[in-house]
Amino acid sequence: MNASIERTNKNEVKIRVNVEDEIFQNAILKSYKKNASSFNIQGFRKGKAPLNLIKKMYGESVFYDDAAQICVDDTFQEVIKENSIKPVDNPKIELISVGDGKGLEYNALVTVQPEVILGQYKDLKLEPIKYPVKDEEIDKEIDNMVEKNIILESKGSDSELEQKDVAIIDYKAYINNIPINGEEGKDYSLEIGSKTFVDGFEEQLIGMKIGETKDVFVTFPKNYKKEELDGRQVKFVVTLNDIKIKIFPDLDDEFAKDVSEFDTLEELKQSIRKKLENENSKRERRETEDKILEEVLNNSIIDVPEIMINREIDSMVNDLESSLKQQGLNLSRYLVYTGITQEKMRNNMRESAINKIKLSLILDKISEVENIVALEDEISEKASEIAKTYSPNDTQKYASSLLKSQRESIISNVKRSKAMDLLMKENNPLN
Repeated sequence: MNASIERTNKNEVKIRVNVEDEIFQNAILKSYKKNASSFNIQGFRKGKAPLNLIKKMYGESVFYDDAAQICVDDTFQEVIKENSIKPVDNPKIELISVGDGKGLEYNALVTVQPEVILGQYKDLKLEPIKYPVKDEEIDKEIDNMVEKNIILESKGSDSELEQKDVAIIDYKAYINNIPINGEEGKDYSLEIGSKTFVDGFEEQLIGMKIGETKDVFVTFPKNYKKEELDGRQVKFVVTLNDIKIKIFPDLDDEFAKDVSEFDTLEELKQSIRKKLENENSKRERRETEDKILEEVLNNSIIDVPEIMINREIDSMVNDLESSLKQQGLNLSRYLVYTGITQEKMRNNMRESAINKIKLSLILDKISEVENIVALEDEISEKASEIAKTYSPNDTQKYASSLLKSQRESIISNVKRSKAMDLLMKENNPLN
């Protein structure tokens, strides 16, 4: 087999392949074995007629299409492997000559991964990113803990409902006096002023007394998450069962003992500080990584093929659909809610898709230039990490499956992570 390679443009190569007749004849034999049962020849059971007899009766060309496909499938993969060609799409095959003692000749036009021209990626001049923990952040954490340990006490039977009171209500919603399925509740706790319900609902409850029933009218916003409520006026029949007020715990050492493993309030605050410092440290690393990648991206030159962009956008759309499904929505409803077309949505995703592709290719190129390799224990560790996310109850079995089915992808993942570590080491302004 002989092959010549011609680059037709930046991201496309034309491969001309000549396959010897001996190899083509083997492909004809494979085609015969696969399709023998399709030939009915008198005197032979179905599928038992010899190859030479079929050639004599139908002509050897009856196998050409299938044999050519077999040859292309086998030889194309061999050519791209030998020449380190990285296709990003299926090749367009053009048959030049087939059979007649001359084997097979074909052209394969294929879109390939773009060339990555790395710019500066070491010794970048970056401003350090720091997020010191502020006392107000610690106070907010304490306030959240206090909020979770509030005791509710009844306000009294003659009291009226006021702002910041907790109303215990029954409610049922109607449109044109017809009940709305799923829009009702019993002994529902609602803090007045929390804006938990649709605008205007809570305000109309102020002044109610225990045992009182009231009709509350509200208008839902347009493009509401429930289509049947879009822009509709809804009547809620509300009964106030009880009024409760919040009793806040004292903020002292006893409180710390009740809500944590610490003996003093100061120890609790120090623990919160350490937790926030750890969170801020992770945030600093994420944002430093993003800044480094932004700089390296701006310094590099990559012309991404359209097929790669569209494929990445498809992936982003699929991720969005999965996220919407978890929220009880679908893509069509989302497009109505946001007021954009699917074409506009895809255009909005385009720049992000291009940058994501470029960053992956840049990290791959840095891995190549820096001779980064993925060690076997690193590959296994990454497989286990992925398995814990998707199959926490059977991590080992799932990891083993990943190592067989997605090994190359995992290796790329490991090498990109190590390339990112190298970029952090070479460019982190805090080093």
